[in-house]
Amino acid sequence: MLITDEEYNRNRKLDVSDKIEKRKTGWGQADYVSWVNAQILLKENHPKLSIAFEKNADGSPVFSHNGFAFVQPYLTDGDERTPSIFFPVMNNTFNAIEHPNACEINTACQRATAKAIATFTGLGICCFAGEDVPSQASLDNPPTTQNKSSTSDFQGKSPVNVDDWRSYPIKFGKYANKNLGQVSVENPDYIIGYLMGDKFEFKSETFKEACRQATEAIKDGTQDEPPTEEEVEELKKNQNDTTEEDDLSEDVPF
Repeated sequence: MLITDEEYNRNRKLDVSDKIEKRKTGWGQADYVSWVNAQILLKENHPKLSIAFEKNADGSPVFSHNGFAFVQPYLTDGDERTPSIFFPVMNNTFNAIEHPNACEINTACQRATAKAIATFTGLGICCFAGEDVPSQASLDNPPTTQNKSSTSDFQGKSPVNVDDWRSYPIKFGKYANKNLGQVSVENPDYIIGYLMGDKFEFKSETFKEACRQATEAIKDGTQDEPPTEEEVEELKKNQNDTTEEDDLSEDVPF
């Protein structure tokens, strides 16, 4: 037995508050232990144990099903091992990614490492309590962020004019070359939870106002009215100030 019941209960009650970090989601704030801190906790308390991954026939730790991918980490001391857990390759809104790339798979392995350590040792498992998919009520009524980029900044008259927020082009991150209208339909939480969250810093007041209008439309359920081709071209000509920096921080922290 790699971990006794006594060790598990001790680990579960261990104060790991100095290792806990927070991230913003579309439904609120979530606690997590990064894969680095999870490894530190493991080596501090069980130095002979390590994480390994199931391998498929070609030696890869990645398995696939209907275009989606998953990994299966387990705990081992080199001789004995635990069962493995199933961990899908997900995006920041906890949806499975179809045909993920190497970076997305790498992120999944790191997240899976932290979860496997918590699952089998009890170290940091408090962060996974209540991690189930949000209720339908929370999905239907995502919280309004209260921070420097929230919609509360725009009470009264808008500081800038945006003729059609749906046509506003995104020039950075995973949605580069798409517009806000498309993203508001494909992944509305990216706008409400990330762009209007407290970690994204707007450098363009016009883009900020467009995101505010997108947020209102998402809440009203009217975001799926597509812009005309003329509106798209006209707005592209007038948006020379959209020089937002590359979106390198959007993934869940490791």
